Amino acid sequence: MMEPSLLKKSDKNINIQKKYLVIAVFLMVTLFMGSSYSLLTNFDNNGWEVISFKDNDLNLTLSSSNPVLLKGSMPMSEEEGLKGDAITLTFTNTDALLGNSKNLNIKKYEIKLINKENAKSTLDYSYIKYAISFNNVKYNIIGNLKDSNNIIYTGYNLEAGKSKTIYLKVWVDQDKVSDTNDIVQKEFVGAIDVALYQEAMIPASEELITNEENNGLVPVNMLGQIYNNGDYLREYRYSGGNINNYIIFNDENYRIIGLFDDDGDGKYNIKIVKDTPIEEAPPTYTNSLNETYNIEESVENIGNASVSKMYWNNSVNGTTTYNDWSTSGLMYYLNDENSLNHNSYYDTIEAKYKKFITEATYYLGSVDLDATVSKVYADERGIDNKNNKKSWVGKVGLLYPSDYGYATSSSLWWETKLSDYKEVENIRKVNWMLASLNSGWNWFISPSFNDSNTVIDWSNSGVVNSNGNVTSHSNGVRPVLNLKSDVVFVGDGDGSLNNPYRIVE
Repeated sequence: MMEPSLLKKSDKNINIQKKYLVIAVFLMVTLFMGSSYSLLTNFDNNGWEVISFKDNDLNLTLSSSNPVLLKGSMPMSEEEGLKGDAITLTFTNTDALLGNSKNLNIKKYEIKLINKENAKSTLDYSYIKYAISFNNVKYNIIGNLKDSNNIIYTGYNLEAGKSKTIYLKVWVDQDKVSDTNDIVQKEFVGAIDVALYQEAMIPASEELITNEENNGLVPVNMLGQIYNNGDYLREYRYSGGNINNYIIFNDENYRIIGLFDDDGDGKYNIKIVKDTPIEEAPPTYTNSLNETYNIEESVENIGNASVSKMYWNNSVNGTTTYNDWSTSGLMYYLNDENSLNHNSYYDTIEAKYKKFITEATYYLGSVDLDATVSKVYADERGIDNKNNKKSWVGKVGLLYPSDYGYATSSSLWWETKLSDYKEVENIRKVNWMLASLNSGWNWFISPSFNDSNTVIDWSNSGVVNSNGNVTSHSNGVRPVLNLKSDVVFVGDGDGSLNNPYRIVE
């Protein structure tokens, strides 16, 4: 079988100390579809190379598009490498297709780029850079090989008869080459290998995505609308009224907002929000800079619940930065670890739950509510206005106005302005954030366009307001956290109020 060469031999003029030298660089990066589990090799009717893998009772077929030569053999920048042609790799669980009555799902599969068996490979792994895409448009996973057992992608829950396609680009990383002698007359001969697992700890995010009975989890494209085949997938959102997205965190009920690939690595963190506002908080809070803020103004009884009414940013002895979340009193209270008086919200989270929290980027762009949810989302991130592009990295935040908007039935995303949600008939029945409780007014994280003293707030009647004064108003606080992408559900929870998902026994 011919080995498809990804990088061909060529000569390149290099300017060294103002002298032009011609150096013959022998770089042969070759992608060979093979495996220690390989059973057969042939070509289908489309001219695609087909390899079959077997691991115990599991069967997987790999189809590869015809190889494409990358132009040039010299090291490339990331920008240049991403302009090259991709090799298409389609993995199919052929258990059912082979007539196997077991119809086994592949619980986990690891795709590796390794040395071809018996090939002489003298180019150091670290020089090889790769990129992976799921639509051949946006390349999310970009990295350098590290060792002889490089896993470039890990997939989960490939059902019998189903396929997964990825697009792979490979080049020599110019940032790793400090001396051209390191690569002269050296080669790297790569092979695709696949490890299959019948039993595996499935990340909770993958379980939610692949659970056909999981109602309300909506894929969202880059335009902020429902994802269709061929779109670039941005995230997953729970949308609608009667949604089973309850999860126990810190021994309390939280709700799953959605699944977000913030790092662009194909792995989804789980974003959650406390189902009810914080019940009790200290009257004042002093941070590690010895700055003191008024926090709790009062406790209000709403229905059967107690709600701590908190200031967003009311400074006692520091300089008030108004509606800048990154230096607000509420931010310090929610996030400080090992606080002076051990009375921050973060310090109340049990250690067995803290280990699952990951830092996330929270966007702090000011918001105009007289817009649809996709425009509000863009405002928060400063997508259309770079002067509005602000962010903060931390562990505990608050909801965005767009989180509230996307929690509403997707039929309202396209035309209904956020400021008009309150006019929607029975709004509480089509938005899970409103459906579960009556907690009065709550804070958002986003500043308003009005002035530097106000942020966006909202009530459980569906009203969204841009006049929440950070120093004089007090509202309920529903903390938002992001759980790591490798969090695993335990038990048999189905996300309902009576049987929520759990991550701790």
